Amino acid sequence: MTQQIVSLTSQNQISIPVNMSRVWGKVKPKKLMVTLVGEELRIKPVTDFRLLKGLLKSNIKLTDNQLSEARRKFEKKWARKI
Repeated sequence: MTQQIVSLTSQNQISIPVNMSRVWGKVKPKKLMVTLVGEELRIKPVTDFRLLKGLLKSNIKLTDNQLSEARRKFEKKWARKI
């Protein structure tokens, strides 16, 4: 376990030491989740959903009419069950 003392500013901000932030590599997270467990703060990176762009790409192409029909069928068969 790595430990280091950091300062807490009057605006309740801390800086993460460079040697600890290297664990995230070159692409640093923009958001972090801070969890309070007893008197301990735990910090984890949060994946930015915009980074997932293109992950679910498909070759399926639908016209507006086909998409509207698919939505209608979904609402009729699935959405009402919830």
